[in-house]
Amino acid sequence: MTLRRTVLNTLTSVVVTTTSVVAVSQSPDSLNREASYLQDLRLSGDGRLANLLRDPSPRVRKAAAIAAANIQDSTLLPVVVPLLSDPQVEVRRAAAFALGQIGTRASSEHLLNVLRNERDQAVLKAVIDALGKAGGQHELDLLVAAAESPGFRARPEDIATGIARFGIRGIRGERAIWWCFASLQHRFGEVRWRALYGLWRMAPHALIEAECARQKDLLLNLTHDPVADVRFNLAVLLGRIESQDARDVLVSLERMEARSRKRDWRVDVNTARALAVHGRKDNDAAQAFLRILWRNDDHTLSAACQALHNGPRLVGIESFQESLQVRLRSLIQDERRPESIRGDAAIAYVRVSPGHAGYILEMLRTRGTDDRLAPKLLDALSQAPGIAGFQETKALLASRNVQLSMAAWDYLRRYVRTPALDTIAAGIDERSALGRDLFTTLCIALRRDDMGITTVVSTLASDSSFVALIEAGGVKAGLVDSLCAAVDRLRSPMDVEAQQAAIQALASLGDARAIPVLERALNDADRTVGQAAAAALKSLTRTDYSSRVPPASKAVYTDFDWKTLTSLGGRPRAIMHTSKGEITVELLPEDAPFTVLSFLRLARKKFYDGLTFHRVVPNFVVQGGDPRGDSWGGPGYSIRSEVSLVGYERGSVGMASAGKDTEGSQFFITHAPTLHLDGRYTIFGKVVRGMDVVDRLQIGDRILSVTLQRDRAR
Repeated sequence: MTLRRTVLNTLTSVVVTTTSVVAVSQSPDSLNREASYLQDLRLSGDGRLANLLRDPSPRVRKAAAIAAANIQDSTLLPVVVPLLSDPQVEVRRAAAFALGQIGTRASSEHLLNVLRNERDQAVLKAVIDALGKAGGQHELDLLVAAAESPGFRARPEDIATGIARFGIRGIRGERAIWWCFASLQHRFGEVRWRALYGLWRMAPHALIEAECARQKDLLLNLTHDPVADVRFNLAVLLGRIESQDARDVLVSLERMEARSRKRDWRVDVNTARALAVHGRKDNDAAQAFLRILWRNDDHTLSAACQALHNGPRLVGIESFQESLQVRLRSLIQDERRPESIRGDAAIAYVRVSPGHAGYILEMLRTRGTDDRLAPKLLDALSQAPGIAGFQETKALLASRNVQLSMAAWDYLRRYVRTPALDTIAAGIDERSALGRDLFTTLCIALRRDDMGITTVVSTLASDSSFVALIEAGGVKAGLVDSLCAAVDRLRSPMDVEAQQAAIQALASLGDARAIPVLERALNDADRTVGQAAAAALKSLTRTDYSSRVPPASKAVYTDFDWKTLTSLGGRPRAIMHTSKGEITVELLPEDAPFTVLSFLRLARKKFYDGLTFHRVVPNFVVQGGDPRGDSWGGPGYSIRSEVSLVGYERGSVGMASAGKDTEGSQFFITHAPTLHLDGRYTIFGKVVRGMDVVDRLQIGDRILSVTLQRDRAR
């Protein structure tokens, strides 16, 4: 059921409707709020936002520029561009940010003009970031040329970050590579690690490999750099270079870290991932990987096991393979370890020794299916598809445990692909019967109207091997009908991912009977659903339906309670009491007001009490706030993204989402700077105390409660 909630403070000076925003008062505070309304409703307000961009108050101009960055309407460019020469630094920063978010070719041309003439370092940082998001090869080359010219005032760490942003988008250049290598000897650690980050974002590249060989001694020196961020970015770079020199430095890094009194688990995590890549070809790297697998840190063990989940086996003689199996089996059996790590070890165990899948099958049967380990065991079984594993998986497709049912449907795809299917159902009659049987179970699954199950089932229905099995059973038309019915029943914002998956499945099935359903989906309140429907219709009809998709998602849930927001003060704090200790988060109501308001309302309702951290990616994020505990849940409504000038550093608190404007209750905390999230995910807080607690969190740890501290300055 869609929740629509609008809270209008009687003291606000703006009247909001779904089509326009009318100013009643012209005070800066009221105009700031008007900009926020327009931003949240994704409206330009019939020229109102353009007027705010020209307002005499710099606070209003800045707020309007941030709103333009979030709305991403290219028609606002003529009004945003003049703000690049605004007398106020903060306005110029916001204007540059907006141009980067809008991301047109015209944006880049205007940003280049500012790059040549701007003197303020904070503005230059925003300009360089924006160029990295919107520019092409020409802009990258000009940025490096500017960096090499005398008198250029941009900070080297900001230049390195800008180069990395180009690299994230697949734009690389030799001058940029040389600049980054030259910066590896900079006296400031932040410059060194950002230069390494820029290099690995541009890797693999022949010049990077050549320079690593030429400057091997420099890289060896970086293995004992005092800054951990330097060492763990070095590990990532080395993992992307296929050369003996890179392997030598990587093995040296593992040994250096093992002996260091300042050993950092984040370095071990990235080193393990890189060694797993090299260990498939190099014996020394494989041995170093095995040494890391004997570390005691949970994050390191998780990353090491996950690194074995894909790709060829590590090289090594029989005794090495036996040692690897012994260590993985000991982790599976270690009940002191989090279930997630034991599960990761089980998957790795079957990957390195497929003949031992029976051990995992027996473990699944004896343990039962009520804990978080069971889905991982299903994953492990599917790594070596066989009849027994298939039968166990098929039996769990209709499990009452939603997470287990999802896992069974997800991993079923590995069994229905040949050659696994040849073992399970070799004859035509067997395949026909199996296709009908799976179709019946699929229909029941879709009628559960669970967003997670519908998504994984729809994804499977897009798999050609599964569809061939359904066709063998003569029930493909029924599959189309079932998916059409599911699309009609699903509702945004809660079911967005399921809607998208079901629509994509209908497109892949290529049946014209889906056209009426897809045409109805064009007008969904969530624009991404409409876009998916338009793409599906184009594949079915060769007609462009994009003009029928709404320009923005409708703001189904709004909460403009300024009285509550202003009562918090500028720097309120939320204290998360977790099963591992307390985490104090400084909230950012000026940068993400409606996200902060939603978070606080949920906290006051005790929504978060007892929820788990359901996702942990070592040296990336810990994620929580999902009432389902599987990443598919939310509060029953969605809020809009609120991107700002604040960037992701270690300890940033951001909102998880399935795409723009789909945020709900799930949040994440970063282990390390995550620059690729900037401008894409809302940041609404930062950890100011308790990062040691964040570092200890594992899947299954709980949020006991969340309490609020108002800004003591008020």
